[in-house]
Amino acid sequence: MESVSLPARKGVPLRILVTRLRYLGDVILTTPVIDVLQVCFPEAEIWYMAEPPHMSILENHPGLAGVIEVDGTLSTIRKLRKLRFAAAIDLFYNPRSANILRLSNIPVRIGGGRKWRRRLYTHIFEGDRNIRNAICQHLSAVRVLGCEPVVRRPRIYLSAAELESGRNAVE
Repeated sequence: MESVSLPARKGVPLRILVTRLRYLGDVILTTPVIDVLQVCFPEAEIWYMAEPPHMSILENHPGLAGVIEVDGTLSTIRKLRKLRFAAAIDLFYNPRSANILRLSNIPVRIGGGRKWRRRLYTHIFEGDRNIRNAICQHLSAVRVLGCEPVVRRPRIYLSAAELESGRNAVE
């Protein structure tokens, strides 16, 4: 697969968006993609888009410049347009996420090849159908950007208050 070069935008930092709208466990399983993008694009701001409450698990992730809450289709599209992302990787590729990304004017949109939605992406990633591991399937998307996927464990980062609350709960 030939990799895509990201468009340079004068005066705008390189921003890459990762999205998995819902399902807490599935959002956690996408965190290795963030790690690989950080290594591949150390100069880039990596952002994540998800629905509440699933987005809260990523708020303390040190590799993210920010987390975008999907709080309505039009307001989300406005937020994304304002941030001027160079690329988006849609790991959910359902109709809502595909349409939001398409309408946000993101020049490089990477998503899965399901049904009619494939037309809303500029690039399709196909995971290996013989691999049943969700992390490996997600990591296949970064190949489109020329990144070599390295399998890593999913990680979550807790705030100091969350750690303290956990300590108090087990004492």
